[in-house]
Amino acid sequence: MYYVSSTDSPPRHSIRRVPVAGGEPVDFYVGDHVSIRHLSGHDGWIYWVEDIFPDPERATVLWRASTDGGAPEILAEDLRATPGGLFFQGDFVYLADTTFGGQERLLRIPVTGGEPVLLWSSTGPSEAYVRALAGVGDCLYWIHAQSIHEMDLVTAEQRVVHSGLADPVALWAEEGRVLWAEGGRAGKIWEWDAFSDAVRLLVADVYEIGVLRRYRGNLYWTEGGDHPPDDGMGRIATAPRDGGPPVSAVAGVSRDFAPMAAAAGNLYVGEGQNLKRVPLTGGTVEFVARGLDQIVSLAADSDAVYWLGMARGNLYRLSHLDGVTTLLCMGNGSADHLRLWNDTLFWAEGADKILAAPVSGGPAREVAADTGIISDLVVDGDGVFFASGGAIRKVPHGGGAPIALARHGSNRWVRMATDDRGVYWAGPDSGIQFLDKAGGFPQMLVVNPELDPVYPSGLAVSEDRIFWAETVAGRIRLRETR
Repeated sequence: MYYVSSTDSPPRHSIRRVPVAGGEPVDFYVGDHVSIRHLSGHDGWIYWVEDIFPDPERATVLWRASTDGGAPEILAEDLRATPGGLFFQGDFVYLADTTFGGQERLLRIPVTGGEPVLLWSSTGPSEAYVRALAGVGDCLYWIHAQSIHEMDLVTAEQRVVHSGLADPVALWAEEGRVLWAEGGRAGKIWEWDAFSDAVRLLVADVYEIGVLRRYRGNLYWTEGGDHPPDDGMGRIATAPRDGGPPVSAVAGVSRDFAPMAAAAGNLYVGEGQNLKRVPLTGGTVEFVARGLDQIVSLAADSDAVYWLGMARGNLYRLSHLDGVTTLLCMGNGSADHLRLWNDTLFWAEGADKILAAPVSGGPAREVAADTGIISDLVVDGDGVFFASGGAIRKVPHGGGAPIALARHGSNRWVRMATDDRGVYWAGPDSGIQFLDKAGGFPQMLVVNPELDPVYPSGLAVSEDRIFWAETVAGRIRLRETR
């Protein structure tokens, strides 16, 4: 199986390969440009397009590489590939692009490379991309604006087979039938019968559909949108070929550094404006709520899930019992690092204070002021510990003047954790260190861990072990703490 792996920090885009039966992924191709899209397999070769922007001479490049190994080959350059994807028929690959003047084009390129041949173009500059390509036999279909177009690849005859569609975004074709999906948060999957010219609804309530496919009598599609801050990572859903209610085939927990909290046998995940959960023992990821104030930070207990919203830093509560969302406390600006201790929630607001409020709701009280920017905050029975101004600091639960415990040694953000013995922190240029609560100097536990160079993504302590995430390598590591 081949898949695209991308990280923003540090920027790295690659195609990775892993046995279908499972095993260790390895790099198949590593790019040094903006992004890799439209990954496809055909007759023992892997094809993809890679954005070279801001190189104006190359823009987007079409590549291929043999599954048996060898150097990748450039098939075509100077493209402007759009979200339409790739379609293969015989010795040719078809794709859509747009010129610098905004004209949409449909191109045919030999699978071994060569000069692109223009098959179709919009009559002038267009605000609508070719959204999807699909085909069956000698017929090629594509979505442009609110219409589905058809081309006979033998005669080159073209026609519009259906128009006036509501935001069509995905396409699938088979003998005598064309299926398409409407986008948005209440999308639908429709079918057009080429013989009767009839249109019927197959699936309703599809959430931000991406790709639509059919396999062995079932429909499959991706949900979740392209913009995780707004839409969140969704799932691969499935339904019977002739329609019916959708169910999850594969559900993604997250596609970004999503806030998480565990309670009541579930892991809760805040993904953009969505709240999701999955059993701690494994299972299907479910949406708990959608369309929320964008979730910045999460906490949970046996009664409810709590989160901070991005818009104003408001504090919210969602009950496990009835699923009702309640505004606990109005915010006064940006907020982050929500932590729960006993029946009190603690968090950082703005760039200079720590607040607290009861889980039952009520006005927030100030725990610490003039803190400077806080990169992380943890709470346990000994107090509130936080990192700011290059130091690890502590303030009592009830508030007061913070005291500096130690310099944390990082010029960037750090992540923190605590246990009954002490405080731990990790930074990209400080390593992983430990400070005993009884006093003394910091101890270096791990030198040069492969953390994210800007924002370390996680640190946790459990019993006698400390765990941390290495973003680039895609792994979680641990070491004994005693």
